Order: sequence, then structure tokens, then C-alpha cells
Amino acid sequence: MLERSLDTPEMRRLRRKVLAPARGHVLDVGVGSGMSLDAYPPTVTRITGLDRLPANDLLQQRAAALDIPFEYIQSSAEEIPCEDNTFDTVSCQLVLCTVPDIKKALREIHRVLQKDGVLLFMEHVLAEKAWIRAGQHLLTPLQRVVSCGCRLNRDTAAYIEEAGFHIEKPERQIFPGYRFAGEILIHGCATPTS
Repeated sequence: MLERSLDTPEMRRLRRKVLAPARGHVLDVGVGSGMSLDAYPPTVTRITGLDRLPANDLLQQRAAALDIPFEYIQSSAEEIPCEDNTFDTVSCQLVLCTVPDIKKALREIHRVLQKDGVLLFMEHVLAEKAWIRAGQHLLTPLQRVVSCGCRLNRDTAAYIEEAGFHIEKPERQIFPGYRFAGEILIHGCATPTS
């Protein structure tokens, strides 16, 4: 169900836009089935996929089709088993809404990202309008059950900035293909400030 709803033409276009600044060695946090793998630009030289679940067949097929090295690490975002300053780019695509401890996950992302690196993200975010926020709060308990723990009402942008990042020109939009309250996305590029 998630694969169908997230692998649409609109979502593929949005992933390509969000991942366009990616370069060098990329850490794809919450790589899942590898939907984002073919959206990376030629400036990417290596991809490390991280997920708390074992690699699935679809991920293995998509990784095998890549022209660049790919490795998989089974671990949570809260405990990334990599050295400090390892990655040029870290990518989070609809994963920060699911991690139990977002503050710890973002500290880990900050730690493994090089000082001149970039965090590319596309995440659910708490809406600015009160009536949409009310819908997000109402839908979140159901969403957590059907969508791997997703919290529609998490103020993801605030958490990213609190973790020591500066978000450059964030964009907010309705989730492509959906028009109901709660499907608000924020995407953009963040750089370490400390």
C-alpha cells in the first residue's frame, strides 16, 4: 500500500527535485524499498542505505540496477554505526516522522555529516493553519498504525533547526495526489551551523 501511494509520477518528480543537490557519498536514512535510489543525480558517487528492517527484495533489485556502489546497514536512525564526518549528503525522505526519538536521530545525522555537507529532506510537517493542524492531530493515531509509525503532527522543521542545521529556502506543499488535511510536506536543503 505504501509503495503504491509513494511511487507515483508526482512523487518521483518531487524526489528528483529534492535530491538534485546530492553529491559524493550519500547516507539514505530509512531507505526502505529504495524508491529514491534512481532519483539521485550523477554527482553522487556512493550510496549507503540505512534502515531498521532487513533489506527487502525490492531494495536489492533497485540497488543492483545502480551504476555506483551501494551498501546496506541495518540500524536505527538513532544509532548510526558510522564514523563522524563520513557523508557528503544525508537524505531523509518521509522517515523523520516515523523515528521514535527524532532529536537523537538528528544528532546522529549531524554527527555523521561532514561540516560542509547537506541534509536533504522531504518530510511531513505540522501545518501553519490551525484547522489543518487540528486535522493532523486527529489523523495521527490512525496514521501511526497504517504507515509505519508516521506522525503527521510533528514539527519536523523546528527539530531540524534545533539539531544545529540551517534550512535554506524550505518549501511547503500538499502531499502530491492528496488534498485532505494532514498531508502537508516540507522539503529542502539544510546545512550544519555548528
